[in-house]
Amino acid sequence: MRYRLFIVALLFLTQISFGQTIKEIFFELPLGGLSLGQKELMINNFLNYKEGAEKERPYLIDYRPENYYVAFSGAYEGYETLKCWKVSNGSQLVGVTYTECEGPCDTDLFFYIKTDKKTSKVPASYVVPEITIADFFDTEQMKKDGVKPISREVFARFFGFLFHLPIDGENIKVESQTHRFGKIPEEYQKYDLGSTIELVWNDGTFTKQKKTPVAQKDVQFTIENCVSEFSMDETIKTKAGYQFWFVDKEFLAGRTMKMSVVAPGSQTHQPHKHSEDEFFYVLEGTAEFYLDGKTRVAGPNTSFYCPPNIEHGIKNVGDTELKFLALQKYEE
Repeated sequence: MRYRLFIVALLFLTQISFGQTIKEIFFELPLGGLSLGQKELMINNFLNYKEGAEKERPYLIDYRPENYYVAFSGAYEGYETLKCWKVSNGSQLVGVTYTECEGPCDTDLFFYIKTDKKTSKVPASYVVPEITIADFFDTEQMKKDGVKPISREVFARFFGFLFHLPIDGENIKVESQTHRFGKIPEEYQKYDLGSTIELVWNDGTFTKQKKTPVAQKDVQFTIENCVSEFSMDETIKTKAGYQFWFVDKEFLAGRTMKMSVVAPGSQTHQPHKHSEDEFFYVLEGTAEFYLDGKTRVAGPNTSFYCPPNIEHGIKNVGDTELKFLALQKYEE
């Protein structure tokens, strides 16, 4: 919580506005010891590619100005990626990874907050949660089964974690290099939750994707757990109203159904995009649907499909509460 308050305070104190392109950010930040001239040449070579251009080290691996993404190599033994996210208050969060590989890789992850007045470097721990062994192995179930836990010393020889900034979408993927380069000991294989997790974009910070515990992988479906009844006591408050999860991420391999209730003239969050597609279904009220720069107003018994990696949103433009269902399949 104190980390989030730090970010909010920093943004509040520095009159903010969003506007720099990824090219301008790439030119401004001190990356790989590169000069401005080198950076300009790298972009020119990438946009006007000719055979053998990558031999003019350093060189761009990928350049997606429309996605605020840059990757380059050749300045040293390794590569860097640069990604920028737009925050709803007008600032920019910039993430940078430096990766050096000799077989398994070592990755450094750090962030900048950009406003119209200053650029401030912030620790990764202020933006992303700590990644632990428990994100890739069901350590709780191991304890219940009396299995010796995986220690940090043991896990160290499993080569650690690798961060992948998104080319498309907004979420960061974290990979366990154990699964790529090592062999999971047989005694731990039963508790393996998979090789990657996703850090979900949350308007300036990231939250962990929840994985289905091993004990819930083989869910026994009954009338009791297949029927979910609305309860006001179990709702989650939002800045615009409240939400109720009829089906959460842990019940059915990431498939979810949520009801959102939004006050007149409000929206739960600004238009955004993510790697999963999503359905909305209006139950009550008047909604303004937003998709890729265009809007449409609709009432009850109307559905809205949001394709993956396309900016979308929903807003209450009526004078009564807007109530709608959201159906989404989160990546495991």
